[in-house]
Amino acid sequence: MESENNAVEKQMNSESENENTIEITVNVLSATEAHVFSKGFRKGKRSSHFRKHGNDYQGITEHEYEAIALELIQSKVGDDIYGYITETGIVRYDARTRDFVSGHPNDGVFTMMKLRNGMERFEYLKSRDEKLN
Repeated sequence: MESENNAVEKQMNSESENENTIEITVNVLSATEAHVFSKGFRKGKRSSHFRKHGNDYQGITEHEYEAIALELIQSKVGDDIYGYITETGIVRYDARTRDFVSGHPNDGVFTMMKLRNGMERFEYLKSRDEKLN
């Protein structure tokens, strides 16, 4: 069941090369509710982000890095997961792992990294981003 705060309109497109594709358009962003992302990192960005932040994620592949990002960014806020809305999308932060991810359900993941100073850095970023809104 879809949340009123997270109105998602799904439209099945015609078959393309024997695959069904789903177009997802998010009409309303929520700081706390779960979101469904139509894709992982924006086209051509996964490799560059993995090169930049991958050292913080020892022993995982680029695809696993993207899967972690997608799982977190689609999460509902609660327990150790914190979040807020920015001008360009949403942010999720896992206080247990120090993983920080931002993105937009229609555009994909923008970035994922570990915050060095954990919750202190998250609160700073949240405060800064809220001033921009």
